[in-house]
Formats: sequence, C-alpha cells, structure tokens
Amino acid sequence: TTTTTHAAYHHDPYAQPPETLTNLTDLAYNLPYPDKDYTSYSKSFTEPLFRKKDVITPALSHAYSLLDAAARERKTLRSQKRTTLRQLKALQRQFAAKKEELLARNAALKESSARVGSWTKRVFDLELIEPSPWNDKLAKLREYAARHDGRIPEHAAKNSADEEERTLA
Repeated sequence: TTTTTHAAYHHDPYAQPPETLTNLTDLAYNLPYPDKDYTSYSKSFTEPLFRKKDVITPALSHAYSLLDAAARERKTLRSQKRTTLRQLKALQRQFAAKKEELLARNAALKESSARVGSWTKRVFDLELIEPSPWNDKLAKLREYAARHDGRIPEHAAKNSADEEERTLA
C-alpha cells in the first residue's frame, strides 16, 4: 500500500503522502502547498471523490473537513463581498446626489452673492446722498481735493496744518 499511496503523489513534487503528516492540526493553520497558487482549484472541486463514510485514512478525512471549512469561509466572504459592493454602490449613488446638491448650492450661492453685492453697492450709493455729518465732511473733502489737484490732506498734527486740513484729516 505504501507504494500505491506514494505513486499517487509522484506527479506533484510538493505533495506529501498522508503517512508523512505527523501533526494533522498543522494543516488547519498552514497551507499544504505554500509555494504554489492553486486559487483556480477553488471552483474546480465541486464534490469530493469519496463519500465521507468511505474515507479510510485520517489524513484524507481531516483534509476533507479542512476543505469544507475553507469552502464555508469562502462562501461567507463572497456573501460579505456582495454586501459590501451593494453598500459601496449605494454610497456612490448618495455621493453623486450630494455632489449634484453641492453644485446646485454653489450656483445658488453665486447668484445670491451677486444680489448681495448689487444691493450693497445700491445701499452705499444711497448712503452717500443721505444728509448726515459724515457726508458733509466727505463733500468738503471732495471740494478740497478738487482745489488741490486731487491731493487729499495727509494726517497732520493739529499745529502744523491749517484749519481746513486739520478738519479733513
């Protein structure tokens, strides 16, 4: 039987005959073939070659149980992945909607800023013609500037400027 068992493993140099596996729980935590990628096999092995009641060796029985556990984990992970993808798509739709909402708010804000700016200018113009002590001083300052080639009085000490400049400064 040893020859028959070993003959089945001669095609794969990484395979170990079941008799050489001394600690079966090592299989649960270590990949049996760590140097190769057998990801494509995950879809190939749809049902075991032997029925569980026909398995004789503990190594094959244990390997079947580990395969079943790995397949259950894969099924759970695929389900979690589908859930995550659905959530991601929902978030992408929500993000797109919020982005559109932000663009609309920016456009509305731009229009509102233009209205505020226009009304601010209108209020400023109306304030300048409103009778007040401030506007009286502004009128005197404009008259002074017109008489002095556009020059306005500099901030001067009260004793170094004439009366008009001290008032306007």
